Amino acid sequence: MVKVLVLAHADDRAASRLVASLGQRGVEAALVTDLRLATSARFAHRPVCGPARADGLDAVWLDGDTELSARTIGCVYSRLVTVTPPPFVDASDRDYARVELEALLASWLHGLGSRVVNRAGPAALAGPARDLVSVLALAREVGLAIPAVQLASSGSRSRPASPGHVALEWPDGFVPASLAYAAPGTGPPIGLPALRIEPLRPGRCHVLVAGDTVTGAPGSTGRACRDLAQACELDVCDVQLAETTTGRLVCVGLDAVPTLSRSDHREALADHLVERAHRHARQEVPA
Repeated sequence: MVKVLVLAHADDRAASRLVASLGQRGVEAALVTDLRLATSARFAHRPVCGPARADGLDAVWLDGDTELSARTIGCVYSRLVTVTPPPFVDASDRDYARVELEALLASWLHGLGSRVVNRAGPAALAGPARDLVSVLALAREVGLAIPAVQLASSGSRSRPASPGHVALEWPDGFVPASLAYAAPGTGPPIGLPALRIEPLRPGRCHVLVAGDTVTGAPGSTGRACRDLAQACELDVCDVQLAETTTGRLVCVGLDAVPTLSRSDHREALADHLVERAHRHARQEVPA
């Protein structure tokens, strides 16, 4: 029986290390990539309306015989931000194939209910997605300090709110949930968003939230980091903190897919996944 299922991209080394850590604990775990789901899986899925159900009738079979369903899964942890279409799909159909596969996976994960860590949704298979501005607003509500920011719809037309503010632009035309995604450059074309932010010192403090457990939080920020995760409807996430040049510790983003670069973060997440799997171990699923 597969007790913990981790969905990730093929190049996600953190996911591989996480599954290895689970295996060292004697926990049955499997890492399944989006490409394998697209090329080697057979789905039997009935979309459900109303409350999510996990009655054992929806399932994914890998390579014909490995069943992934409520009968065999105690916990599912998705690190998939998007999915990669199979290589044999024509270039003209790749976007369509990606959207269709994302919709299928989101619906299947929804049907597994509370077994899934971080509620999946359209274009958010790793959990609800928020932009940086909304994350900072929620961070302030839960008691975390935030940097002084100014969002402009057009980076080429905005002026800094205060001297010394640094302009960050995202040429893709969207504002991500973390400053880690800021793209360097001379500025976006007219009409694309830019964020002006007070100067920050190099380096980031990564705080892992896994359920009620908070790992790596400096000082008394742990509870506020957990409250921020809950406000963002995330069971697992990476809250990112930084120091301004004036010495203030501020929240600068949140990521539903933690880097897990620290071993204590990886172990804390493994503990949480095992606890989630055990929570469903005794649930009866109709045959």
